[in-house]
This record gives sequence, structure tokens and C-alpha cells, in this order.
Amino acid sequence: MKTIKKRLKTILLLITLMISATYHGQTETKNKRSFVRVYNLEGNKINKGNVLAVNDTLLLLQKGKRSVKIAASDIGFIKTKRSAGHNVLMGAAIGVTAVSIISVASINPDDGFIFNPTPDNFGEAMIAGIVGGGILGSTVGVLTIPFKKTETIVINGDDQQWKVFQEIMNKN
Repeated sequence: MKTIKKRLKTILLLITLMISATYHGQTETKNKRSFVRVYNLEGNKINKGNVLAVNDTLLLLQKGKRSVKIAASDIGFIKTKRSAGHNVLMGAAIGVTAVSIISVASINPDDGFIFNPTPDNFGEAMIAGIVGGGILGSTVGVLTIPFKKTETIVINGDDQQWKVFQEIMNKN
């Protein structure tokens, strides 16, 4: 019974840590460049990346090691922050890593019980980490989606709306 309570406390601690890490990752700092997704006038995503510069006619994005220039007249709308799937994927990755480490650390081949909660070998520990951590982490990622503060800025090639976007980016 103590083993089950200990496991439940560990799982609760993991869930709390993953939620707080994901929530902390959602808060913006002034020094951080904004991540945006850019869509054309037809509503198709044309690019994404960190905003390097915004001037009267161009948006300059950093995508990996290269930079991309996008004309303001070609932009339909811009969404700030990453998509909801990013939360789920990052939650799953964190969950798999954390639960795998805990599972490997709790290997106990000497348990004589038929239904023991601890894995007997490395393979069982990794499977438990991947399956359990993936489910747990992606669930936490889904739970954090409502807390995203994604903004959609409609441009539609309009100079006035582009100036509004410039002001928003200059505040950050």
C-alpha cells in the first residue's frame, strides 16, 4: 500500500511540474523575440519564425539559421505564438523523458509479486516510460491549450492594419 501511495505522489509531482513548466513557457519576456505564423491573403500558411524586424513594407523572420523577408502586401493575417499541437508534442516529450527516467531508476528484478508495479528489466522500464509518459505528458499538453494567449492580427494587405502590427511588435 505504501508503494502505491509513493507512486501516486510521484505521479502527482510530475503532473504539477509539467503543468508549471508549460505555463511558465507561455509567459513572454521583453527580451524574447516573438514567434509568429504568417498566412497569405488566401489563408494559407506561408512562413513561420521569430520576428527579427518590422518596417513599413517588410516583415523579417528568422527561420533556423536563415532569415526570410515577407512583403506586408502579401500578408493576410498573422498569428502569434505556436500552434496547439506544439503544446501536446512538448508535453509528450517531457512526459516520456521524465517517466522513462523514473521507470529505469525503479527497476527491481527481485520483486516476487505477480502484479508488481515496478519494472523487472530495462525494456519494461522504457516501454512504461514511453507509453505512460507519452499519455501523461500529452494530456498535460492538452490541458494547457486554453491558457495559450494566441492573437490573430488581420492585415489583408492594408497599410493601417500593418501599422497596428508594427506597434504591437515594437512594444515587445
